[in-house]
Amino acid sequence: MAAACVVTAAHGALAWLALNWRPTEAAPDGPPPAVMIDLAPIAAAPEQPSHDVAQGPQSIEERVDTTDEPVARQSEEETQPPPMPPSER
Repeated sequence: MAAACVVTAAHGALAWLALNWRPTEAAPDGPPPAVMIDLAPIAAAPEQPSHDVAQGPQSIEERVDTTDEPVARQSEEETQPPPMPPSER
């Protein structure tokens, strides 16, 4: 219960501080609070520099043989694993 009171009081104090905050006035002999700089408008984007780099090796695509040769298929007997020997009990 005491912790809830402390948290509520802290939040209330921060809310009061935020509502009653007054910005400080600038010193009379100090610099102005803001500096304004006028920039000339740019008519177009600047030119992009050219990238003079050496080109890499040319890629050569491998030719795929597309002849209609029959594909050797394994029979079901060749693809099945050998039978397990019977276990002795």
